[in-house]
Amino acid sequence: MSTLLRFARGQIARLHSLTSRQGMALTAIVVLCLGVAGASAAGQGAVAMTLLAGLLGAALVGLMQVSRRLGGLIRAHRASLRDLRVLLEETQRRMVATGETERVAAATRHRDLTARLARDDRDAQEVTRLLLREQSSEAEAALQVYRLVTPRAPMPFSADAGCGAADLLGLLHLVRARQPAVVVTLGAGSAAVWLAYAVEAAGGRLVAVEHDRDTAERIRALAAAHGLAQVAEVVHAPLSDARPGSDTAGWYEWTALTELRDVDLLVVDGPAGMATARRVGAALRVFGPRLTGDAVVVVDDGPGARAASAALGASLPEFPVVGRFTALAYVPPPAVSVVPS
Repeated sequence: MSTLLRFARGQIARLHSLTSRQGMALTAIVVLCLGVAGASAAGQGAVAMTLLAGLLGAALVGLMQVSRRLGGLIRAHRASLRDLRVLLEETQRRMVATGETERVAAATRHRDLTARLARDDRDAQEVTRLLLREQSSEAEAALQVYRLVTPRAPMPFSADAGCGAADLLGLLHLVRARQPAVVVTLGAGSAAVWLAYAVEAAGGRLVAVEHDRDTAERIRALAAAHGLAQVAEVVHAPLSDARPGSDTAGWYEWTALTELRDVDLLVVDGPAGMATARRVGAALRVFGPRLTGDAVVVVDDGPGARAASAALGASLPEFPVVGRFTALAYVPPPAVSVVPS
């Protein structure tokens, strides 16, 4: 019983969803069916047949209407399928084109990356070769340095000295070759201890100039530890506060260096932070008239230093020192005051 009730309720719900035209058609069919039944019950066969023919005609008209609507739905469905096929084909073409573009871009990126990796590999090999060559040169220079110097105490490392073993080897060789009586170093750091040994062997005197008080005290203590206090003098000369634009602005306070005369060898390696050309220019301005006739000035091997040296009377390089330094002969310019006022 409950199943019948649910079925009836479903049919009633469907009746409520019919349009007015569908309702009228359904009403006409129900009336015809009742008419056929009534005529058959009353013995009116002709009337019943007529009503039945009308019912069949109405059913035929309904079937034709349904067929027409189904045909429309089928055509609409086919049109939708056709549009969907066109959309799918267009999407497929776009996906293929996008995939091809990405493939080409990926191939280009892969080629560029491969070329870059190959270039980086070559650069790394070249850097490694140069580093190995430099390390080999430094090791060979260190062996030669220790053949020239027999330390009496632990020596400062060349890295702490601010220069490499090749630089020290060149400077030591220069001292041995020229036998200078007075050597002045500007900002040489712990390298002054190495030079002091060579100056001691040459029977000369070394003056190390430093602008930092702590560095000066450290070098002074190192010289004492190596028994070089009688050979090496450490002078603390703070940086000058001369007016900007002056030749010695930012250089050492030159008044602390007035006692230095008859210098045979001047090593310009400071002050740190000043451009090489300016530090060389200031050093030659101050020490020019205090150099002996055959004095040598050792500077960084760079075009700026050479230009500054040439402008202030230094000749072309006398000979390159092993490492990063170059030795220049110096001729003071005549009738020119080179000491700042």
